[in-house]
Amino acid sequence: MILRSKKKYLLLLLAALAGVASLAHVFYSFMSLLHAEPKLEEKISWKGTQETQTSKMILMKSFPEWYEIKPGAHFLDSCDHPCILTSHDDQASQVDCIVFFTHYSYNTKLPVRRAEQIWVYFAVESPLNSYNDVFATPAWQKQFNWTMTYRRDSDFYFGYGTVVPAVVSSQAKDISAIVKGKTKMAAWFVSNCQTQSERSAYVEALQEFLPVDIYGKCGPLKCGSSGNVTCLQMLSQVYYFYLAFENSFCDDYVTEKAFEILLKADIVPVVRGGANYSAILPPHSYIDVADFSSVEDLASYLENLANSKSAYEEYFAWKKNWKVVAPMPLPLCDLCKKLHSPHQQIHVYDDVDAWWKKGRCHDPPELKIYHDPF
Repeated sequence: MILRSKKKYLLLLLAALAGVASLAHVFYSFMSLLHAEPKLEEKISWKGTQETQTSKMILMKSFPEWYEIKPGAHFLDSCDHPCILTSHDDQASQVDCIVFFTHYSYNTKLPVRRAEQIWVYFAVESPLNSYNDVFATPAWQKQFNWTMTYRRDSDFYFGYGTVVPAVVSSQAKDISAIVKGKTKMAAWFVSNCQTQSERSAYVEALQEFLPVDIYGKCGPLKCGSSGNVTCLQMLSQVYYFYLAFENSFCDDYVTEKAFEILLKADIVPVVRGGANYSAILPPHSYIDVADFSSVEDLASYLENLANSKSAYEEYFAWKKNWKVVAPMPLPLCDLCKKLHSPHQQIHVYDDVDAWWKKGRCHDPPELKIYHDPF
């Protein structure tokens, strides 16, 4: 009887030990899962809502924080094709596509590249201010397949803004009432005083004929930035014209200066740069310096326009049919679609640096100040 009891006790003890061992195994297995290297899908920053096993993976390499490449972003939610984005450089050899933010000091050592991986050249600054000469070195030639820039001949167009047809007229404001309150001619917000476009020299010449108030580092007046809500309200209420002069004369280079004014303020921008503005901005929404043979001629037109309320108000009629979108969304759905295209052509740029820079910028026109009567 005693022997039988001991045997029963021994069996219970062995069972308990086995349970402890099993529990320990479960515990260590759980801990190993916590500390295991995440799978690629687990390290992705964010995902489109249509993620499937056929998703194309895109690395946004070295993008600054203001692009908000971070968890919770929704760049791909409305795309028709499934793609996954990441900003983790350690996944470069595993993704289907790398979009390179090129305004960055890359060394000549290229990232590890998987077979059939697509490389996209991304640029938003003018070639004169790109600071990316490394892409002219032999190591980077014949590497890029597509381009994503503000140039209209890019594979994917990404400007500082865009213009689309207005579904509903936005002309809800009483423009006539706003115009009646204006008392000053022109304002200019500027922080970069010495530029390739020699815009400061043009403004100085313009001041010979009409008053131009200069805000920022290059002038005596202060009001934050031209994008500041308070400053935009002040511009709309007080001034007739805003000088949206670019720092470079380069193809298609139209920055936020013009787009923000058209979108957020009730003031007519006067533009000066190397772009064909008629292909980028709404019709009759701006005044182009290039349309005038001299600074004096421009000044005379602006003064006459300010004195003719009906003619001035016509520069706001575009809002009935057009809408400005700024900033422009990244064209990632277009990129995703092209990555999924079974008939996509894998183009290779022999020298993407030359494509970006050669012959794309030019000197500003000779400054002609006075009207030529002949």
